Amino acid sequence: MLFRSRFKKQIEDEVKAKRNDIPKQYKEITLAHVFGEYRRLIQGKRASATLRAYTTAIKSFEQYFGNVSLNELSPEDIIEWREFLRSKLSVHSVAAYIRTLAPIFSFAERKNLIEKSPITKDVKLNPEIPPIEIFSPAQLEMFFEECRKLKDKEI
Repeated sequence: MLFRSRFKKQIEDEVKAKRNDIPKQYKEITLAHVFGEYRRLIQGKRASATLRAYTTAIKSFEQYFGNVSLNELSPEDIIEWREFLRSKLSVHSVAAYIRTLAPIFSFAERKNLIEKSPITKDVKLNPEIPPIEIFSPAQLEMFFEECRKLKDKEI
């Protein structure tokens, strides 16, 4: 137990040291900055409706978080935002906002602009799609029987 505790402390110290090594310009990375770079990358490769979806999701994100540095965000912060949105929007809209922002955060992580994306599997919503109701053979037979009765009657 003592070894695990000492090992855990050593890893935590290394992570803190790495975080302190991040240049000041990267400590204050905002979503607007990352999206500007991401937009240049995808320019001409995405439909205008997709760019509007990005803009809508980013606007909602910035209204909630302000001009926060992305390195300060945790999955818990994103979950809090998600729950706030759920009180105002449908589950499908909230899931779309998160799906829209996930690639931007992944891009920032790949470019080493942020340490780790706060959008994890635990954050994402997977709205349930209601099953399609299918008629049983008996119900189908009853339906067709009623259709036959209508056919025999003149309307």
